Amino acid sequence: MIESNNPEIDVNQLMERIRAEVARRRDLGLLRRNGSGDAISTVLPQVHFLAPLPPMVSPRRIDVKEERLTSILQRAREKTEVSKRIPKLLRRLFRKQGGYNKLLLESVAVLTRTNVELNKRLQELAGAFERQNRWLSDLSSARDADAAWMRAAATVINAVGEEFRTLRSEFDKACEHLRNLQAQADGMREQEIDWAVRATNALADQMNVLEHKNVAAGEEFQVLRSEFDRAGEHLRNLQTEVDRFAEFGTRADDLGRHLSNLQTQTDNQGRHLNNLQTQADAVRDQATIYQAELNHVKSDSNDAKQLALRADERQNSEGAYLKSELHLLNRRLMELASTSGEGATSSAKNAPVPTDKHEFDALYVAFENQFRGSREVIKKRVRVYLDDVCGAGAVTADSPILDLGCGRGEWLELVNENGLAGEGVDSNAIMVSACQERGLRVTEGDALEYLRALPAESRGAITGFHLIEHLEFQVLVQLLRESFRVLRPGGLAIFETPNPDNVLIGSNRFYSDPTHLHPLPKEYSRFMLQSVGFSDVVARPLNPDKDSLPENAASPELRNFLNRLFFGEQDYAVIGKKQ
Repeated sequence: MIESNNPEIDVNQLMERIRAEVARRRDLGLLRRNGSGDAISTVLPQVHFLAPLPPMVSPRRIDVKEERLTSILQRAREKTEVSKRIPKLLRRLFRKQGGYNKLLLESVAVLTRTNVELNKRLQELAGAFERQNRWLSDLSSARDADAAWMRAAATVINAVGEEFRTLRSEFDKACEHLRNLQAQADGMREQEIDWAVRATNALADQMNVLEHKNVAAGEEFQVLRSEFDRAGEHLRNLQTEVDRFAEFGTRADDLGRHLSNLQTQTDNQGRHLNNLQTQADAVRDQATIYQAELNHVKSDSNDAKQLALRADERQNSEGAYLKSELHLLNRRLMELASTSGEGATSSAKNAPVPTDKHEFDALYVAFENQFRGSREVIKKRVRVYLDDVCGAGAVTADSPILDLGCGRGEWLELVNENGLAGEGVDSNAIMVSACQERGLRVTEGDALEYLRALPAESRGAITGFHLIEHLEFQVLVQLLRESFRVLRPGGLAIFETPNPDNVLIGSNRFYSDPTHLHPLPKEYSRFMLQSVGFSDVVARPLNPDKDSLPENAASPELRNFLNRLFFGEQDYAVIGKKQ
């Protein structure tokens, strides 16, 4: 920790420089420049929303009155037919032309009404086609506007990315400067601690001396007060004697002079008492000043102790790492010694030593301590799952919570603190040993093999925090199937993993852990749990990034979009229930 009172480190000046840089970047406004120096606006054009497609009215069926026309034509045919026994030259005289003409006119009227109805339907269809043509024209214009918006958005995103890389470079430089300052502070830490200890001891000695003086002054004050009381009592006795022997003038004069002398002595003792009181007040004021200085020194001493504690923690962590490395080296030496014994063959002597599966346990513990976060931070993050587990009501002493890949045991420790039964399994021997030292039920082994050895429906909840992104596809499927088998009805499966919807997580921070295989999208994880039988599966985003774009960096819509894209939730948990 860098102390603010370090004369070589002006923290206020450093903060002023940071504020000035932030103000300068804010004053740049909404303009960025491309590679050729041209100004690029980060304000996107307004998005035009297209009206919905107008409905296509289906025309009603037209009644062409086919049966009536057929009947009219049949009757008209009957009106024109004449018996074949009448000669052809005379047949026209016997045709009923009037009835025929009447029927013909009736059929023409029916056809006219049908034609009018058809014209109405054609007009409705033409209007509908015209509205759809206008909508298609609007759709084409909207597509052109969307294309223009996407081009503007691409330019803005490129400008923001360039600005982000610039800020990242400057941030790295600032971090390097702070690390240099930290190194200087570490070098001065021992001197500050020694000075604080010496100052504390000196002030403690001074306080002891002042306490003794204060006690002595109080005792002297009590003695003088007692003498003053005795003098007052003696004065009252003398006054009584004066009253009793007033008739004796000579003795009265002597007694009066003696009384005056006693009064003078009493006044002198009173003034001396006042002086002592003044000295006692001065001693108390000085003691108050020394107490304030002592409190300040104690505060500095506490800060120094905090620095020392953090240094001790770091030394303990490094010591655990070195201890683990020495343990692994010892095992390797024992294996080499066993292979090079008297009964070993020459081929066995020349055989390569197999790689220990715990060879990198200590390295991964150091990696977790560096990048995972402190135990308090992790316990605060996983506390959100207590309501889910307690609400399911499936965890009992006979069906505890099983934490796969329990790591340093933060979740199990939180479970035990809340009165729930829990156990864990992890393949890292160092982490398992640390959990067992904390009194946690943790077994060293492979998570999948451990699940296979458990009886069916024997656990109330199964959890895995940042585990599934380490597994191959086939192993993940088998682990989910075994988890479903081992869970009792009503039990929950909770698996937390990095959220690739956050671009910085999915493209960068995810790969900080070299044992990660690939990011897992939320839809993929939900599908995998549903495919093995889990129901009510949800994907819950967690742990949003504290950073965000400045309010004047872009329009509200673009700013919200970029904040979700780059500073959204860093993790998510997929949760399923066994019915």
